[in-house]
Amino acid sequence: MNEIVHNNNILPENHFYSIKAPTGIGKTFGCLAFSNQLKEKLLQGEGRIIYCLPYTSIIDQNFDEFEKVIKYNKKTKYNEKPRRYLIKHHHLMFKKIEKRINNEEYTYKDYLDDKLFVESWETSMVVTTFVQFFHTIIGYKNNFLKKFHNIINSIVILDEVQNIPPQYYRLLKDILHVLGKRFNIYFLLITATQPEIFDISKSSPISLVDSRKYIEDPLFNRVNLKIDLQKRRLDDFIDHFCNSFIDNNCLIVVNTKKSAIDIYLAVKKKKRDYSVFCLTTYLVPFDRKKKIGEIRKALKAGKKLIVISTQLIEAGVDLSFKHVYRDFGPLDSIIQVAGRCNRNCEYGEKGGEMTLVNLTNDKGQCFHSWVYEQILFQYVSQTLTKDIYESKDFGELSEKYFEKFDFISEKNKLLNAIYDLNYDIRMKDQTPIKDFKLIKEYREKSIYILITEEAQDNMEKLLSHKESLINDKLSKSDKEVILFEIEKLKGKLKEYQISLRESELVEYVNTYVLNEKDYYAYISYENQKEYAYGEKIGFLVKPKKNNKTMIV
Repeated sequence: MNEIVHNNNILPENHFYSIKAPTGIGKTFGCLAFSNQLKEKLLQGEGRIIYCLPYTSIIDQNFDEFEKVIKYNKKTKYNEKPRRYLIKHHHLMFKKIEKRINNEEYTYKDYLDDKLFVESWETSMVVTTFVQFFHTIIGYKNNFLKKFHNIINSIVILDEVQNIPPQYYRLLKDILHVLGKRFNIYFLLITATQPEIFDISKSSPISLVDSRKYIEDPLFNRVNLKIDLQKRRLDDFIDHFCNSFIDNNCLIVVNTKKSAIDIYLAVKKKKRDYSVFCLTTYLVPFDRKKKIGEIRKALKAGKKLIVISTQLIEAGVDLSFKHVYRDFGPLDSIIQVAGRCNRNCEYGEKGGEMTLVNLTNDKGQCFHSWVYEQILFQYVSQTLTKDIYESKDFGELSEKYFEKFDFISEKNKLLNAIYDLNYDIRMKDQTPIKDFKLIKEYREKSIYILITEEAQDNMEKLLSHKESLINDKLSKSDKEVILFEIEKLKGKLKEYQISLRESELVEYVNTYVLNEKDYYAYISYENQKEYAYGEKIGFLVKPKKNNKTMIV
């Protein structure tokens, strides 16, 4: 923090900055120190802070920390109108502004005003997602573009920037340069594994901290990373782990939900003296948050604990284990998982033990090949040439890894479309703007799994309200009351929503277990208990009962 506060290069003429340092040095609060330093030197009215994160799942915890700081500084002013100073914005949230209007007087029109306020970023600081930011600067939909004017003259902080797909690095080099120089936007990129996104020849980014100093400091040299890229069948890995692991806690991170569940079921059966958890997106958000809280308490209490998770645990989840296994993945993902190992150096220098493995199914197919492009395996294999590394090596490894990426063709196709304002026409040398997707989309279906009676009640109310809108005799005010209730219910039900591929729903199609009404697909409270959901692992691809009993 002091290094940033006393950095004399934080100036209005410098538009590009970076913080590259290990997990645990206070990068999140360091970005606030940077923003305050810069804002003091900008013209009045400039310097709205836009803090962007890769995942909605970590927005709440960062928002809460920022709120504590701002509340302390603004005191009673913050309590009077909190959203004047700070808002969070992502697609899952209910966009009502606190303390603007008394609840008794609040109407649907007030909600629409609040929704516009949030989605337009009309506040001093916004905590949001990469998707919201990048689909605004490279996008065409009105719900994104309505905030573009408030990005101008702002300070944009991109935290965990290595989560941006590598094929967009070169595209962003050009776009961030133009936004910085032409639109007076200031960029700060924060990461433990900095990919080369700024164009050094044009942008001359300022490093706010001496990254080498932190990377080489024994306090941050927390992990021994062992490399084992020989293919290993999942069953063999499970047997070896269950027979050999005797320490207090361990995290196993794999690439697919099925492999996570297979490991969980086997470990749960064989390691009865441990508390065993399984974290995947088969758990509804309501359950996922609860389980992460239980894991945190168990770690703090020193209980014997094994957690099996998919990649959802990689970034921003504040958990720390002594032992970690990671199924093969991109190098930035590997280093992110290393951030869950001896995270606070509580086990001393190099006290964390992490092993990179290469798991396959019974047919010898690598699980990573189902999730990541094959070229990544080649790049990682070329980078990790030794059998063991330490945390202090991660910076150099990242540089070697990211310099291998070269997506000039894809960059040029998107840039050509942007230059020509080509939003939707497919051409040989252009990728239309509408095809830009920061997150790769799969053919998935949103399902509500109503694991509480309250959720069931809310879904019934939502469907009833939707049906009542058909009534032509409703007055405008009555309709607005109903629409507002629908928005509130939709916000509450997000906690029970997951996305599933068609192949994962095969056993439920054309059964009475899966209900579909008015564009809402859901599994009722009773049906999830009887057929479709397990408290420990979430949604069940294979129902608890034979599907013959489920036919409509």
